Amino acid sequence: MDGLIDLFLAEKAEQVRVSIPFRDLHKKKLRLSELDIGANQLTDEGLKSVARFLRLNPPLEYLGLSQNAAVDLTSWCELFNILKDKAAISHLLLDENKLGNEGAKRLADALCVNGSLRKVDLDWNEIGDEGGLALADALTSNPHRSLVHLSLDGNKLSIGVKKELNALITENNQRSPT
Repeated sequence: MDGLIDLFLAEKAEQVRVSIPFRDLHKKKLRLSELDIGANQLTDEGLKSVARFLRLNPPLEYLGLSQNAAVDLTSWCELFNILKDKAAISHLLLDENKLGNEGAKRLADALCVNGSLRKVDLDWNEIGDEGGLALADALTSNPHRSLVHLSLDGNKLSIGVKKELNALITENNQRSPT
């Protein structure tokens, strides 16, 4: 992929149009490394459009999708499945999306194998111990041990699960090359 030439988000992100340039369009190679469309009242179809864009494997390093709580779990799962294979994204911001335990478990499935994510923000997502333990299992089973930042402020985690997650992140930080 040579680069992103156009990203169109209609009002409230009910429509998303992504245009990819032809090979040497205007001899420019554009690079989109960050995409933050949080707080845009993204719909299920809008998130699925973002997922379709990610299937193109753009050189995207940061993806911000916070405050899009109207999106259902099925659409989030489509995004999480893509994260299993995509190597570019290193920072994922998902604050305030009401993912709950089920969403955390589905994200954990991706975290088990993803080797590029270094930072994930999941603040205020109504995640309890069940989801927290799934995330802990993912941190333990991932052979890359690449995740060095996991923010879970404002969730419903017990002190024990918080300590376990903090210990695993600390261990990843110690293993991680700077």
